Amino acid sequence: MQDISAPISARGPIIAGLVIIGVTFFGAGVWASTAPLASAVTAQGTVTLEGKRRAIQHLEGGIIKSLHVREGQEVHAGDVLITLDETQANAAVVRLRTQLDTQLALQARLIAEQSGQENISFPAELKARDTEPKVQEILAGQQQEFNERRKTLVGTVDLLQQKITQLQRTIDGLKAQKESRETQVKLIREELKSLESLLRKGLMNKSRVLELQRGSAQLDGEIGDVTAQIGRAQQQISEAQMQIIQTQQQFREDVVSQLRTAESRAADLQQQVFVANDISKRLDIVAPQSGTVQNLVVTTVGGVISPGEVLMEIAPKEGEFLVEAQVSPLDIDNVSIGQIAEVRFSALDLRTTPVIMGKVVSRSGDRIEPNNRPPYFRVQVETPPEEMKKLQGRKLQAGMPAEVLIQTSERTLMNYLTKPLTDQIRRGMNEQ
Repeated sequence: MQDISAPISARGPIIAGLVIIGVTFFGAGVWASTAPLASAVTAQGTVTLEGKRRAIQHLEGGIIKSLHVREGQEVHAGDVLITLDETQANAAVVRLRTQLDTQLALQARLIAEQSGQENISFPAELKARDTEPKVQEILAGQQQEFNERRKTLVGTVDLLQQKITQLQRTIDGLKAQKESRETQVKLIREELKSLESLLRKGLMNKSRVLELQRGSAQLDGEIGDVTAQIGRAQQQISEAQMQIIQTQQQFREDVVSQLRTAESRAADLQQQVFVANDISKRLDIVAPQSGTVQNLVVTTVGGVISPGEVLMEIAPKEGEFLVEAQVSPLDIDNVSIGQIAEVRFSALDLRTTPVIMGKVVSRSGDRIEPNNRPPYFRVQVETPPEEMKKLQGRKLQAGMPAEVLIQTSERTLMNYLTKPLTDQIRRGMNEQ
């Protein structure tokens, strides 16, 4: 009897153990499928002061002449941070000022030519600086140009005027010749009239009459030739007069065209001179507010600053603290405004410093791609005053590092375990 009951007594514990194991696995499966587990996005961040950190930039850039600050240095509003080299800025002012002076003097000369003045009336701003060698050179150059152009115009008109006078004299001479010949013709005709009666009575030789008739015809031809010469001379006078009008008209049109161009160029140069003067006055880059120098990029005297380049940041000492976290582009889809976040201040003793709770208040619209660093999205986490009281007097400073855990949606353990497989299956189906 003992041999038969031994297997029966051993089977009971085995069955009980299998039941317990099955119940355990079933319970674990149910728990893994239904019990929620919190998930979070981890990101490194930096302590900042809300809306107060100021980036230091220079609109045009330049060459560093002096660097007056270092990383972490405290500065006051108005302190000089960087001084740029003045060589290029001052040279630009001088160059543009000279070009503007030239255009203003040119305008004055053209106005004098347009109105027919005998002298140039230069603007007061040039007369006030006529002791400067460059201004003297510009004024003298325009005065010389004025004299030469006036001399050329007057000379051209005078030559044409002389030609007209000479032609008029020629016409006067031709008219005198014409009158003389006409008088001769008149006398010959009167003589012929008296001889014709004698010829009819036979008291006169016919050869004499014919001779006078030939002389009359010759004089008529000469009168016609002289008349033609007078006509040609009068035509030449008209052409010369037209040339005078055209020369003067062309001169005036050229003056008007040049004056319009000079006025436009002067207006443009005045704006450029204003900008150049403004640049020369902004060679000292000053602190816009009091605070601490952070993220100092430039460290070398003689280095080149690009236009708009961020040179450093000034973080103020007072204000409400924010934490700016750099979230990976792979995780940004799980981050939205209003989510709860845990903040640990890495610079403080983690054993005694409590975790501070906050919430996401902003997220950058596009990813940021700094040089030689991975891209990220900027996420700002606000820590309310009641949470900051947990620090119990521990001092925070802008620029301190922080670790941020942004709580996302809850998922079950089964979701965590099966998500890689389901994602792979989904991608495979999309490819098909």
